[in-house]
Amino acid sequence: MAKKIHTGSITNAFKYSLVASAIIGMTSTSLCAQELQDSEESDEESLEIIEVKGTRGALINAQNMRREGDTLLDALSASDIGALPDRSILEAISRVPGVTIGRFAAPNDPDHFGTEGSGLVVRGLTQVRSEFNGRDTFTANSGRSLSFEDIPPELIGSVEVFKNQTADMIEGGIAGTVNLITKKPFDNGGGRKVSVSADVTYGDFIGETTPSFFGLYSDTIDTKNGQFGWLFNVSQSQLKAQSDGVQVGILDPHEEFDNQLVPRSMRLTRKKDDREREGYAGVLQFESNDGKLNATAEFIRSESSLAWTESAVEWGDDDFNRSTKPAQGTQYEFGDDGVFQKGFITTDAGWRGADNVRQPGGQYGGLHPLVSRARLDDSQVQDVNLNVGYTPNDSWAFNLDFQQVTAETQIQDFQVQGATYLVSGIDLTDGSIPSIELRNPNFANGTESPSENYFTDPQFSFHRAAMDHVSDNDGEQNSYRFDVKHTFSEGLITSITSGVRYAK
Repeated sequence: MAKKIHTGSITNAFKYSLVASAIIGMTSTSLCAQELQDSEESDEESLEIIEVKGTRGALINAQNMRREGDTLLDALSASDIGALPDRSILEAISRVPGVTIGRFAAPNDPDHFGTEGSGLVVRGLTQVRSEFNGRDTFTANSGRSLSFEDIPPELIGSVEVFKNQTADMIEGGIAGTVNLITKKPFDNGGGRKVSVSADVTYGDFIGETTPSFFGLYSDTIDTKNGQFGWLFNVSQSQLKAQSDGVQVGILDPHEEFDNQLVPRSMRLTRKKDDREREGYAGVLQFESNDGKLNATAEFIRSESSLAWTESAVEWGDDDFNRSTKPAQGTQYEFGDDGVFQKGFITTDAGWRGADNVRQPGGQYGGLHPLVSRARLDDSQVQDVNLNVGYTPNDSWAFNLDFQQVTAETQIQDFQVQGATYLVSGIDLTDGSIPSIELRNPNFANGTESPSENYFTDPQFSFHRAAMDHVSDNDGEQNSYRFDVKHTFSEGLITSITSGVRYAK
C-alpha cells in the first residue's frame, strides 16, 4: 500500500524560513560590525601591550651578533649576562666556548684563591686584548689589558669575543679580543626605560651578608631636529668570602724512604676577601630625522677595591733529600705504587727552615713558618669618548672618534712571618682532600707538649721575617680615529673601508 506525502506546505514554510534567516543574518551582521567598531574604538583608548622576552629572544640576539660579525666571534647579550648566576663580567665571559679564566688570585700565585676568578685565556693563550665599545682600554697594572673582574656587569649591554683579527681592529689581540659594549639610550628602539634591582649575598663560610644595588634610567625625545636620548646607570656591590686551603706539594723520590715518593711541602691557609665595586655611566645620543647624522658621547667610570687577609702555616724543603726526614717513632704507609699515603714528616732546613732543628731541651721538629698577611688593591678606570657618524648618501659614510682613558692602581701589601717547631702528619688515603695534622715537637718521642698551651705560648714561636710592598701606578691614553666607508651598488666587492688612528 502506497503512502501519500504532502510537501506543498513544507516547501512554503521552507522558503519563508530561508527569507527570515537571511533577514536575521543581515541584522546580526550589522549588529556585530557595529559592536566590533565600538570595541576597536574602546581598545584604542584602553589597550595595553605586555611584551614578554625570555631566554629564546636572548639566544636569537646573540646568534644574530655572531651571524653579522665580519670574523669568527662569540657573543653574550645583556639578557644572557643577567640570566647567568655570575657575580662578575669575567665569570660570564668564561661561559663562551674556548674562553677560560683563572681561579687563583694571579696566574703565578696558586697559593691564593680568587673569589671571582682572575685573568682571561682564549684558546689557551693569554695575549688577550680588551676593549670598551671597540676602543682600547686597560687597567694600570703594569700591562695593557683590563682587569675584567673589576668591571660591574650591570653596565654592560653585550660582550663580543673575537677569536680572529680583522683589518679595522686594533692590533695586539694574538689570542683574541674581548669587546665590552655598554648600554645606550637607542638600544631596542629607544623609549623610556627604568630598572632598579637589589639583592643580598650570604657567604656561609664567612658568615657574612653583603648587599648589591643597580639602577638605570633611560629616555628619548623627538624634536624637529632629530631624536635625543640619554642614559644614566649606577651599580654598587659588596662581597665578602672566605677560602680555606689544604695543600700538599709535589711528590718526589726520597733516599731515606727507599726512593719512594714523598711530599716536598705542606700548607694550611685561610684567606678572607672583602670586595667592593662601583660603576657609573652616562650616555648622550643624537640622530637626525633623515638618519644621516648621529653622535654619541659617553662617560664610564669603574672603581674596585679588594682587601684580603691571610693566615697560613707551611713548610717547604729546598734541599729535599738532605733535610726532609721521617719523624722518629712513627709509622709510614705507602701504596703499592710507592706513593706516600700516611705518616709524620719533619724537616730541618731550606730557606724557610733552619739548619739546626734541635730546640733547647732536646725537642725535635721541623721549623714551620707562621704567615700573617694583609693586602689592599684599589683600582679605577675612567673612559670618556665621543663618536660622530655622517652618512650623506647610500655610497659614503664617515666616522670620527675620540677617546680618553685614565687608570689608577694602588697596592699595599704587608706580610709578617713567624715560626715555630712542629711535626706534620699527612694523610692522603682519602684520595681527594689531604688531611694535615700539626703536632708539637715531642710528639715523635711519645711525650706530651713541653707546655700545656704549646701552640699559643709565645715562648715557642718567634718572628723571622717581614715584607712590605707598595705600588702606585697611573696610566693615560688619548686616541683619535677617522674612518671612511664606500659602498658599491653592484659587483663582487660590496664595500671598502679605510681609516687612520693615532694613540698616545
